[in-house]
Amino acid sequence: MVGGLTLGLFLLGYQPDGGAGPVLTNSIFVAGLGLLIAAIWAIRVGAGAVAGIFGVFAAFWFSFAFLLLGIGGAPANAAAGAQAFTLYSLVWTIVVAVLTLAALRLPVAFSLLIALVAVALLLVFLFYAGGGTATGLSRIAGIVAIVFSLIGVYITYDAFNQALGGRPMPLGNPIVK
Repeated sequence: MVGGLTLGLFLLGYQPDGGAGPVLTNSIFVAGLGLLIAAIWAIRVGAGAVAGIFGVFAAFWFSFAFLLLGIGGAPANAAAGAQAFTLYSLVWTIVVAVLTLAALRLPVAFSLLIALVAVALLLVFLFYAGGGTATGLSRIAGIVAIVFSLIGVYITYDAFNQALGGRPMPLGNPIVK
């Protein structure tokens, strides 16, 4: 959630006076750590498919943080950084698109979240592949990132609610039965 929200705000153009690099990198690393913990928790409760999804996204956020560290902060800091981010976003668009197809047997909230991550990554790829001049693509990607983060908040709230004895919240029927 924190990684997606921070990334969404960055893509929408919000950057603190000190620069977005350290905040973005830190938030994204923390997102990877949280998803790694969630993957371990899912394994522990026997939810292998969910653990796999969390593991893939943990790898995404960790690798994104390391990419940002390698290019010195925000993706547009240098032409080489923008080129690296173009390749990175393309590869992860493909991985997350495949993951979306694999997740169609989960409740629709999960499939929607994963599909929106793929859409955001595709928009980011198109933004950087076009030289970083189509700020409309960046803003749309930012909005999509905020939306997938909010879906993640809903799913997380449901998990905590159930863990504390509450009733399950509607997550939708799977697209594929």
